[in-house]
Amino acid sequence: MTKYLLDTNVILRFANPSDKQHDLVTEAVAILLKQSDECYLTH
Repeated sequence: MTKYLLDTNVILRFANPSDKQHDLVTEAVAILLKQSDECYLTH
């Protein structure tokens, strides 16, 4: 299992369905999670 800190741009694209790269980011995060990797955010 690998841990990933998601960049702000990834989060913004993931949260905005109208972004051109929303589908790409959603698929990338889904692949990581399916591999039992962990994705983190900071505040």
